[in-house]
Amino acid sequence: MILRRDICFQLLISLFVIQNTICGEMNLRGNIRVNTEEYNNNEERPKMHTYFTEVSKNSIPDKILLEAWKASWRDAGWDPVVLGPSDAERHPFYQKFITAFNQAPKEVRQYDRACYLRWLAMGVVGGGWMSDFDTFPLYMEPTEGLPNDGKFTSYSRHVPNLVSGSQQEWNRMSQLIYFSYIMHSSIFWSDMLALKEIHELVGGYVYQSDSIALERLYVKELPEIKRPYAIGNKCEQLLGMRAIHFSHADCDRVGFCHKDRQVAKKWIDQWKEKCSSYL
Repeated sequence: MILRRDICFQLLISLFVIQNTICGEMNLRGNIRVNTEEYNNNEERPKMHTYFTEVSKNSIPDKILLEAWKASWRDAGWDPVVLGPSDAERHPFYQKFITAFNQAPKEVRQYDRACYLRWLAMGVVGGGWMSDFDTFPLYMEPTEGLPNDGKFTSYSRHVPNLVSGSQQEWNRMSQLIYFSYIMHSSIFWSDMLALKEIHELVGGYVYQSDSIALERLYVKELPEIKRPYAIGNKCEQLLGMRAIHFSHADCDRVGFCHKDRQVAKKWIDQWKEKCSSYL
C-alpha cells in the first residue's frame, strides 16, 4: 500500500510539473492579485512574514512570543508582517483544503490546520520570506531579492520554520503539500511530514541547513544546562546560520525556555553582545 501511494504521488507531481496546473483549477504562474497598498507599507525594508491565529485556550504566551519575534526581526532590519486566516481565505485553494480536513478520517487539530493554511496565505500576499514566530534572526542581512532565483527554499531541511520563494513557487508548493496530505489523511500528517515526503520522493524544492535548532547548540550540556546565556563558546558554531529556532520541542529539551519562550529575545540580545566580534 505504501508503494502504491508513492507511485501515485510521483505520478501526480509529474503531471503537475508538466502542465503547471491540475484539472485546470488555477494558473499557478502568479495570477493571484496582491493588495500592494496593504502589504507594501514599508518599502525600505524587505518583509519577513509569519502566520498567527489563536489555537489554544490561553493564547497570551504565544502573543507575547509574537511581539518578541516582531521586535527581533525589526531590529535586524526587516519589516515583520503577521498574516492570519483572513489572508488564507482569499486563496482559491482554501475551500479545497478545508473540505479535505473536514472529510478526513483522522481529525485535524486547529494548530495543524493553521500550519497548512499559512502556505495559502503566503501565496495570496505575493510570496517571499516566512518564518515561524519562534524563529529569530542571526546572520540574516535584509535583502530584496530571494535566494536561489526565487525557487522555493527551506533553510532547516524539511522543517518549514524559515522558508522563501516566489509567489509562483508558494502556490506550486501548496498544491504539492495538498497532494501529500490527501494521501495520508487517515493518519496524523503535518505539513512538515508532507514537506519531508516531497523532498524524499521528488526533490521538489531547495533543501538547505542554514537555520539551526536550539537543541543542537546545547546537546553536549544536556540534560541540565546551568548557564544558558553563556554563548561566547558557541559563536563559531553559529557562523553562517541565518536564524535559530526556539521550537516547543527544543525548549522542552533544553529546559530554560519551556515555560517562557519569549526569553528567545533575551538570548538573541546576549548573542549580539557575546558574538559581536563575529558580526
